[in-house]
Amino acid sequence: MSLLGVGSSGLAAAYAAINATSNNIANVNTPGYSRQNVVQTTMPGQFSSGGFFGRGVTIESVRRAFDAQVNGQVQFSEAQSAEAATQSRLMRAVDELFATDDVGMGNALDNFFSSMTQASSRPSDIASRAAVISSGLELASRLNQASSQVDEQGRNVDLGIRATVVQINSLAQKIGRLNDAISLARGSGQMPNDLLDQRDEVVRQLNTQVGVSTLEQSDGSLNVFVSSGAALVVGNTPASMSISFDPTDPQKQLVGLSSANGATTINLQLSATSLNGGALAGQMKFRDINLVDAKNELGRLATAIASTFNAIHAAGTNMNGAAGQALFTLPAPVAMPSALNTGTGAISVSVAAASGLKPSDYRIDYNGSQYTITRLQDGTKSTTAALPVTLDGIAITLTGTPAAGDSFQLQPVRNAAAGIKLAFSDPRTLAFGLSNASGDNRNALALAAVAEQVTLGGLTFSQALGEISAKVGATARGLETSASIADKLLTQARSEQSSVSGVNLDEEAAKLIRYQQAYQASAKVIATAQTLFQTLIDMGR
Repeated sequence: MSLLGVGSSGLAAAYAAINATSNNIANVNTPGYSRQNVVQTTMPGQFSSGGFFGRGVTIESVRRAFDAQVNGQVQFSEAQSAEAATQSRLMRAVDELFATDDVGMGNALDNFFSSMTQASSRPSDIASRAAVISSGLELASRLNQASSQVDEQGRNVDLGIRATVVQINSLAQKIGRLNDAISLARGSGQMPNDLLDQRDEVVRQLNTQVGVSTLEQSDGSLNVFVSSGAALVVGNTPASMSISFDPTDPQKQLVGLSSANGATTINLQLSATSLNGGALAGQMKFRDINLVDAKNELGRLATAIASTFNAIHAAGTNMNGAAGQALFTLPAPVAMPSALNTGTGAISVSVAAASGLKPSDYRIDYNGSQYTITRLQDGTKSTTAALPVTLDGIAITLTGTPAAGDSFQLQPVRNAAAGIKLAFSDPRTLAFGLSNASGDNRNALALAAVAEQVTLGGLTFSQALGEISAKVGATARGLETSASIADKLLTQARSEQSSVSGVNLDEEAAKLIRYQQAYQASAKVIATAQTLFQTLIDMGR
């Protein structure tokens, strides 16, 4: 190869390096960009009697600075941080609900007990009786309001889940299109660095919405899977997430994943526990675990208050000489058959012992020979060969004949706080005596004594309400701590990725000077070759 050719190859190599360095500098603030380097290699030497003489340099490829393990750690950390931050942010709103006196449940409960105590000393005083009615109405209203605000949180989260599903579908489609473009570009034998960076950035964004894992194929395409193992993207074909409703609970919004397997469409239901990472997991865990727990805690308290006061009040006599009636009314516990049931079985639920109630929903599964009752709060299972049965303070009865595979959803206390009402508004109907004798306050004293009675799990009602607030606060603080830790781990992972793939302007500036000098030196070689060639021509004249 001529000296001119050697100089030309050096000129081209230096120009390519300057171009790559300039591109790095231009993309220093581009999200997901990986630093690119020109890989140069010497050309095979040319044999002569004096040995092998170099023929210059050639460009092998343009390679991005990339570490798959580091990139994978960043994506995992993104998913964990997004889930923790989302769940913590949502739980803060519930904590504020219970930690402040905006709904005034504690104050309303204290006022009710106080009015009952005052009325017990003046059982014939209409004004004292009216104060009991007023404070009872206020207590029921405060429980209604607290439950309503929890429900509002649930509705807002459902809207957020819908928006997240739309975003996930959009990102999955982008990955499918990028897979197609990368697969075509790989046919040239070189790596399409910019397309790979774009896809990695989309996968990173996807991880903030739902935690995924990836598997690269031989053609360069990337298959993407959610944490349950279901495929979200295969090659250039994305699956589709959709919203449906639970056949056992029509008010519960479900997230499904539909993917094509040849001519068959596979539909999978995604649950809060099957997802690991991303805003969707945080939203679903908050809705299906944290919110349900809070509402069941309120419902258990409302049910216990109503059951305890109703039992005592019914034993008394009112000012009209009539027997006492229920002081509070409650909505009936909910027992829902699955829409997929094929039998005629119907379940009904009632409160047998308020002191034994758990703040939980239940699921009953029938296999043809026995019933499995699952306490959904902690997964505890009980089996029985027949119904009726009493469990955790609730009586479960069956009518009709269930078929094997039938299931039922039970919500014994979930709606109690939302529906608790004072049963009447006439002060004369309060049954403060055990007879219709004037001044009989024996039943009023029994009602007032409830304030100090251990009723729920070894606690008084005021203590039980304080425990609910403490539980919600502890959960919120725990989630906040988890979010803080996840954020720190994400920061560390990003820092490590930046050290591998990031653009350092000082380093790039130094490279620019070096490659500029190399370009100038190669140009000098070409100029020297021209001078030598001209000398040879002049010698031959």
